[in-house]
Amino acid sequence: MDSLNGKNALVTGAGKGIGRAIAIALAIEGVNLAILARTQQDLETLSDELRNLGVKVSILTADVGDMHAVDDAVEKAMQEIGNIDILVNNRALPT
Repeated sequence: MDSLNGKNALVTGAGKGIGRAIAIALAIEGVNLAILARTQQDLETLSDELRNLGVKVSILTADVGDMHAVDDAVEKAMQEIGNIDILVNNRALPT
């Protein structure tokens, strides 16, 4: 398998649970990350952990059910980390 080092990923639902774990695993492999969730607080903590692993991080807040918000978030991510090579669509089910 080719190295993921230097690739860019967008992970939705990154604030908690599986999305958070995926973001950390990708960062360990050297992947720059755009992390997206509905609230910013969990993303702030995660972004510090990811940056400590030596990758670029873009924090994005949006509801993935709102396509305009997602479009804006993707545009911001691309400005901050570059083109997206990997998409992890990890939307949590509503509770």
